[in-house]
Amino acid sequence: MILFLTTADTEVLASAAAAELLPDGFGPVRALNPTARGPQSVDELLAERPGAVLVRLLGGRRAWDQGDGFDRLAARCAERGIALLAFSGEAAPDAELTAASTAPAGAVAEAFEYLRHGGVGNLAQLLRFVADTQLGTGWGFEPPEPQPEQGLWHPRHPDPLAAIDPGRPTVAVVFYRAHWMSGNTAFVAALIDAVEKAGANAVGVFCATLRPGRDGQPADQHESHAHDVRHAWPPRLAPPVLPMSEIVMQRRYGCCCDTRIAFKICRCCSTSCAR
Repeated sequence: MILFLTTADTEVLASAAAAELLPDGFGPVRALNPTARGPQSVDELLAERPGAVLVRLLGGRRAWDQGDGFDRLAARCAERGIALLAFSGEAAPDAELTAASTAPAGAVAEAFEYLRHGGVGNLAQLLRFVADTQLGTGWGFEPPEPQPEQGLWHPRHPDPLAAIDPGRPTVAVVFYRAHWMSGNTAFVAALIDAVEKAGANAVGVFCATLRPGRDGQPADQHESHAHDVRHAWPPRLAPPVLPMSEIVMQRRYGCCCDTRIAFKICRCCSTSCAR
């Protein structure tokens, strides 16, 4: 069994989807957030005798200090000969967590690349990588694949723009890339369906937020969000009105009723731009 402990709930969801991609006979995979439901003892977590334990902590080892915590887990894995691979929850490796791992540092570094790139497919390949390199199986695995930083999504159309009716307004439904990566898109699909039933086109736009601007300087949430959405939006369509504050929206773009693409109810004129 492979046990995956992560403080990112989206990765728990992605693990369930990744398990569906594994071959028959692969063996059980259990994923959970060790901090989500109060302290859980390390002995309880290891009760099913996993052959390998993956741990990803946003904020380092201090992110899991309640109950027995990470240090107790690392000690137990070392005592019992369990392969432990501990990773940063950020985009850069965590030397402290790598040092606490019982698996070779090279294997931890290779495994981390699957998590850094993210996505259900990469997570499935990570599980195969760990099974082969740490548990001695022979399933085979592919190298990690880069994933887009932003893009378009629709629950029924592989090409989200294919079904757009040019005679209707188009509403862009913006959501976090992490939800797209984990397959947690049911709520986005429900919103898209509701918009379409109201008589407008709807296209999902996933992107990261709170990112630096193009000049590398820190950007506030609205500016970085706007940069990501503009980058994902096809140039052949009219530029979208982004979900900024009304003051910023009016100063830079005019009332959102002046465009054929809207993201939300336009408070500056108290009407719906998508009607």
